[in-house]
Formats: sequence, C-alpha cells, structure tokens
Amino acid sequence: MFDNEIKLKYGIEDEVEAFAFANNYATFGNPPVEINETWVKNQTITVTGADGQPQTIKPYANLGDGKNCPIHGVSSNPN
Repeated sequence: MFDNEIKLKYGIEDEVEAFAFANNYATFGNPPVEINETWVKNQTITVTGADGQPQTIKPYANLGDGKNCPIHGVSSNPN
C-alpha cells in the first residue's frame, strides 16, 4: 500500500550519502573526489526545454537539510 500523503524528511545529506556510496562502489573503494554538499549541489543534468533546445540545470542546488526532493517532490512510503 502506498500513502501519497506522507512526506519524507529528505535532504542534501541523503544525496551526499547516495552519491558517495555510488562513487565508492563504482571505483572499488578508491573514489577520485570527495563527495560533499558542495559537490552534490554543483551536479548538472541536461534536459530538453519546451523550445526543443538543451538546457543545463542543477537539480540539487537548492536542496537543504531534511526537505522534499526537488525532482520527485512529495515521496510516498511503501508499506
């Protein structure tokens, strides 16, 4: 059952942990960079805008501590 009314306390610290884990895994425990809040906030993705042109955005730039994800918004809690 999914309850779409429950908001997770999701924040930058969760993204730092996720990126650090992925980077550590992908480099067999020898990550070339330190994953921290600044590193995560500077990550970019390129999307296609309404005008058909590529646009580069920083989806985590405004993510603070313990807030909802800027991409997914309200998260559900599977039970």
